[in-house]
Amino acid sequence: MREASAVKRKNIVRIATLYVVFVFIAAAILAKLAQLQIVEHGRHARRAERNAVRSVPLPLVRGEIVDANGTIIALDLPRIRRVKFERGGEWEAENVGFEEASVFMESARGPGRFVDTAPLRRYPLGELTAHVTGYLGEISREELAKWRSVGYMPGDLVGKAGVEREYETRLTGGRGMRTVRLDARGRILPGSRVEHSTKGDTLTLTLDVRLQRAAVEAMEGRKGAVVIMDVRTGGIVALVSVPAFDPGALTGGVTGGAWSELTGHPDHPLMNRAVSAAVPPGSVFKLVVAAGALEEGIATPRTTFRCGGRFVMKGKVFQCWRPGGHGRIDFETAVAQSCDVAFYQLGAALGIERIKKYGRLFGFGSKTGIDLPGEAIGLLPDDEWKRRFRGEGWYDGDTVNASIGQGYVQATPLQMAVMTSAIAAGGMKVAPRLVRGGGSAPEKLPLSEETLAFLKRGMRAAVTRGTCAGMKTFPAPTAAKTGTADDPPREKPHAWFTGFVPADEPRLAWAVFVENGGTGAAAALPVARTVLEKAFEIGYFKDYETAGDDSGGTTASAYAGRDGN
Repeated sequence: MREASAVKRKNIVRIATLYVVFVFIAAAILAKLAQLQIVEHGRHARRAERNAVRSVPLPLVRGEIVDANGTIIALDLPRIRRVKFERGGEWEAENVGFEEASVFMESARGPGRFVDTAPLRRYPLGELTAHVTGYLGEISREELAKWRSVGYMPGDLVGKAGVEREYETRLTGGRGMRTVRLDARGRILPGSRVEHSTKGDTLTLTLDVRLQRAAVEAMEGRKGAVVIMDVRTGGIVALVSVPAFDPGALTGGVTGGAWSELTGHPDHPLMNRAVSAAVPPGSVFKLVVAAGALEEGIATPRTTFRCGGRFVMKGKVFQCWRPGGHGRIDFETAVAQSCDVAFYQLGAALGIERIKKYGRLFGFGSKTGIDLPGEAIGLLPDDEWKRRFRGEGWYDGDTVNASIGQGYVQATPLQMAVMTSAIAAGGMKVAPRLVRGGGSAPEKLPLSEETLAFLKRGMRAAVTRGTCAGMKTFPAPTAAKTGTADDPPREKPHAWFTGFVPADEPRLAWAVFVENGGTGAAAALPVARTVLEKAFEIGYFKDYETAGDDSGGTTASAYAGRDGN
C-alpha cells in the first residue's frame, strides 16, 4: 500500500513538472509571437517589402546634335531590351530584335522578366561628320571614378571623341528608374512604377552640313583636312578629316579584330587631322615672318629683294622654288609669288627667337581652344628645344628653314585657319568654336594697322598675280596663300592652301591640308575652290556676281599650279 502511494506521488510530481515546463514554453512562444506581431511587425514588414521590390536603373538618354540649319547629326533611337531578374535581386539586360521581342511578349514571360526600351545612338550622316561628333563607348574605370558622383554607372555609354566627348555631361540627361514588385515565385506583380530618364541638352553646332559635304567630296581620294571658320564669330562652318570612320559602327562596342584594324590602319582614320595633325606648314608660314620683319623694322612695305634663285648662308646653299629666281621684286610681290630667297633673308635677319615670338602671337605652338578633345599644339622650335630633343645646338641653317615653314616648325590646319582669320579680321584673333553660343572674347593682336594691311594686300596679290591664280575667277574677291612642305623621306610634299573671302569684307577663312598631295596650288587650292563655290551657290556671298583682275602687272596664269616651299 505504501509503495503504491509513493508511486502515485512521483507521478503527480512528474505531471506537475511537465505542466510547468509546458506552461513556460508556451509562455515563451506567446511572448515571441507577441514581439513579432506587435513590437517587430513594422521592421519585418519593411524587410518583406524590400524583398519583394526590385529597382532597375534606366539607361541615360542623350540629346541630339544638329547643325546650324537644324539638320540632325546625332540622335538616340529606341531599341528593345529584355530584362531578367536573377537570384539575390541582381538583374541583367539584353538587347533583342523586334521579332525576338514579339515572340517573348506573346509567350509565357517567366518569373522576373519584362521588355522595355533603351536608347541606341545613331549618326545619320555617318563618316561625313565622324570627326565632329566622335562616337560612344563603354565607360572606363577612370571615367567612372570621375563621373560616378553625377550619376554614371558601370556599363554606361559615354563620349570617346569629338563633341560627344567634349560635351558629355551636357548631352546626358538624368537617369530614370523602373521599380517592380515580385511575388514569392519571382513573378512581377501589378503596380510597377517607372520614372523615365530625362533627355540631355540638344547641341546646335555652327557647322553647315552642306559645306561639310562639299568638303568631303572635294577631298575624295586624298588624305588631309579642311577647316572653314566664320571670321566674325570663330564658328566652325566645316571641319573635315579624311579618311574617316563610321561612328555608328563603333558606338556600343566593337570586336577586338575590327578595333585593331582601325587603330593599326596605315591611313589612321581615327585621327582628326584638322586638330591633331601637326606638320610643317610650308610657305604659309611666310606670313608670320613677314609680320615679324615689318614689326621689328627689318623691312618696310617698300623693301625690295634680289632673287637669283639661291641663298647662301655660311657656305650652305638654299634654293628658291623657282629655278633662276624671281629677279628684283618688291615685298608685296615676294609674298604674292612666295619667293623663298626673300624670306631666307628676312628669317636670317629676324633670328629664331623673334620668329618664335610672332609665331606664338598668331597662335602657333599652343592650343587654339576649340571645343574638341585631342588638339595638338604644334611646334615652334628653338635652341633649347633642339638641345633637349635632338642633342645638338641650333644652327643658322635651321633658322633659314624655319623662315619658310620647313625644318622643325609644325602647325595644325586649325591653327592655320585661326591665323588667317586673325589677318582677315584686322588683327582680331577669335577662338574657334563648334557649338553655338559661349566662347571667349576676341583678342586684339599687337600688330600695327600698316602690317595687317600689308599682309592682306600680299594675300590678295597672290590671287591676282601670284601662286593662288586658281582663285582669280572666283565670283567673290579672295585673298590667299599657298604652301608646299617637304616631308622626307616621302617623295611628295604636303600641300597647303589658306585664305579668306570676300577680300574686302571677310566672312569666311579657310585652311586646306592635303597630306603628301604635292604643291599647294595644284592639290589644295582646287579643294578650297570647290567648297567655296558651294558656299557661293547657297548664298554666303550674295553681294558678288563676278570677279575681276584688279592687279595689273604679271598675269596670274604664269604661276598656275606652281608654289614655293
